[in-house]
Amino acid sequence: MTRFQALLDQLTAGLDSHQYTLDQTSELVCRHIQAELRCSQVSVWMLESRESGPFLRHRIGYDGPADLVLLGEKLGSPPDVMPYVNELTRQGVFASDDALADERLGRLREEFLAPLDLRSVLYATIGANGTTTSLLC
Repeated sequence: MTRFQALLDQLTAGLDSHQYTLDQTSELVCRHIQAELRCSQVSVWMLESRESGPFLRHRIGYDGPADLVLLGEKLGSPPDVMPYVNELTRQGVFASDDALADERLGRLREEFLAPLDLRSVLYATIGANGTTTSLLC
């Protein structure tokens, strides 16, 4: 946790001094979490308010084995995701070590997780003042 706090301190100073953009900061966080947890992929999804209702937009991610940054336009919003996002927002965190068999993930399994070969997942909400603004996956 000490390394993560040091990263947050570095990123805060970098954002304050305009040394880092928000995308660069998000990428560094994704890379750090991927390396620490030794998972294959980490992404940040933004929860946006639109006229049609809430929308989940992929902002940036990092695929460790491929050493590839996944920019926002590379992935779209998963189908029928808002009931899941609402439950995640209520709980704050969600974990599954067998995502492709986990009934709680519903249609996300077949339409989003399986095509990307995501077998285990850990989701956490990010927000301020009681409002969820993004998801870390």
